Amino acid sequence: MNFTLNETDYKVDDLQQSILRVVNTWGDSQNFPQMKDYGVTKESLLSYLFDKQSILDSMGSERFQLTLLGIFVVIPIFIASLFPEKNLPFGPYTAIVCGVGGALLFGLLKLFMNFLIRKRLAKLYDEDHEAYIAQVLSYRDKHLK
Repeated sequence: MNFTLNETDYKVDDLQQSILRVVNTWGDSQNFPQMKDYGVTKESLLSYLFDKQSILDSMGSERFQLTLLGIFVVIPIFIASLFPEKNLPFGPYTAIVCGVGGALLFGLLKLFMNFLIRKRLAKLYDEDHEAYIAQVLSYRDKHLK
């Protein structure tokens, strides 16, 4: 496995970096969507993309989410293991029930966080910026094929 610092062909999961890379790469092209046509300035676009990306990233990375899931599953099992098996409500199956309960609590937390993210994105939504972003992504998709 070779590692090089000059790797230019990499995938970006970040909307902010993706849009800025397209604007910096093709921004001077004749057919490229111009910001002034959409009532957008470079500063307002940077600010809007930063705010939108921070909202999208507020749930944390996939690794963080899986770590949190593990904690939600293991903590109830650990707490249940502090009691003698004869005092547990489900007997030998208590560990399974606790693990499933922890996973369900994590699912509820994730649903709540997704609701908050959608609500914050709706509050941030700006039609001019979103139209410009859509055109930039369309231009990118058209020219990368």
